[in-house]
Amino acid sequence: MPWLEPFQSQAANEFRARLEGTLASNRANNAEEIAAAAESWCAEEAKREDARLRRDALLKALGELGYEVREGIATAWANAGRVVVRKPGETNYGVELMSAGDTALQTRVVAFERAGRGSEGTPRDKEVEEAWCSDFEQLRSLMSGAGFETVLRQAMPAGAVKIKVVPGDRMEARTSGGHGERGQART
Repeated sequence: MPWLEPFQSQAANEFRARLEGTLASNRANNAEEIAAAAESWCAEEAKREDARLRRDALLKALGELGYEVREGIATAWANAGRVVVRKPGETNYGVELMSAGDTALQTRVVAFERAGRGSEGTPRDKEVEEAWCSDFEQLRSLMSGAGFETVLRQAMPAGAVKIKVVPGDRMEARTSGGHGERGQART
């Protein structure tokens, strides 16, 4: 099945085996049904592969900008739909990356929950957001160099929305909800 050759994943191997089994057993009554199922599967697999490539390129670019990108973070992001990365030495803030698996990506600065942080935030919040805005422009350039177009669809000025507070200061998948994203880009 040459049209499945571009897909080299566990899911592709499982689909190939299922399709070959159906063809070999003569359970397939309608070649059009098989072709439609294969076409649909290939389109979905191409979307998943594109999303994986975008996540990988974005995480590589963040690593080049000095953010901590650890092994397994791409998988955590794919599974949870969001992760938080931070720069080494920055124990109070990170950047949350959110995507629903399509081409839309949302980012925002988050503060790590800690004693002494009031509900109104700190004077440093805006400074950290401004630094992320600068990093985001560099990130867009790196993504472009990797072959991904990044279009900024919405941006909030630094300090316009209260920073979201997340538990701890570890890089892990974050599944909490919330609004007030700082930027939304399509890659």
